[in-house]
Amino acid sequence: MNLLPEDIIYEIGRFLSKKDFRSLLTTSITSITMKYSKSKYLNLNILSSILFVTDNENGRSFRNKVLSQIANPNKQLSLDLSNENQITDVSMLEIAQQVHTLNLSGCSGITDVSMLG
Repeated sequence: MNLLPEDIIYEIGRFLSKKDFRSLLTTSITSITMKYSKSKYLNLNILSSILFVTDNENGRSFRNKVLSQIANPNKQLSLDLSNENQITDVSMLEIAQQVHTLNLSGCSGITDVSMLG
């Protein structure tokens, strides 16, 4: 499947009304979703990052929603868990090993980060 480059899509949009541009985008939503999920970079704030790594129903639901919006978390996702003193064992952050950037600055309770490689 050939997809138009992002800049071309936006150039086309310059000549359309907002309504027409939205219609154009929704005619091929699968293609556009695939295209933009490859170019998006998500930088989660502290609260969202905590929810992302939380191992309960809300955390898993949020994590799935975030991951569904990107193609490769290793290249497109940043978590900020800075100054979270409740984090003492990095092994509990197993899911965080799959992200591009993990900010643990100020987490004074962490003693072993070997799991993060």
